[in-house]
Amino acid sequence: PENGKIKNGYGIWRYDKKDSISFVKFKDNKIHIISFHIKGTYGGRFTPILLNIKINDGQSKIIENLGEPSKIINFNEGYERIYVYNQLNAFFMLKNNSVFHLGIFNPDLGVITIEDIKTIVSWLPPEGDLLYR
Repeated sequence: PENGKIKNGYGIWRYDKKDSISFVKFKDNKIHIISFHIKGTYGGRFTPILLNIKINDGQSKIIENLGEPSKIINFNEGYERIYVYNQLNAFFMLKNNSVFHLGIFNPDLGVITIEDIKTIVSWLPPEGDLLYR
């Protein structure tokens, strides 16, 4: 990994590319979360697709394709939301009703929480259009 630290079985690795960042979060020495983020507002030549949803897709496409989420986590005064699909082990982070981060999680290590998201967000670059920046 280019950036990463694992201590006592917990930690996160961050892989930087020109247009994107991938994250692998560990819990109990096992992979808990793998997620993907586009730098800026457009992903360049490569935009990942997860369950037929990609970066910049709208909230309505998520609901049309996957149905209602198992859980919606609101944060940053409701301006950002995380749609969690426990049955699919997937999540989508939205800002202004558009996906800007997506990922999967290992349900054996627990469903994704706001604390997991805060950990990932703390590793994002300090760009003006990104969550918590």
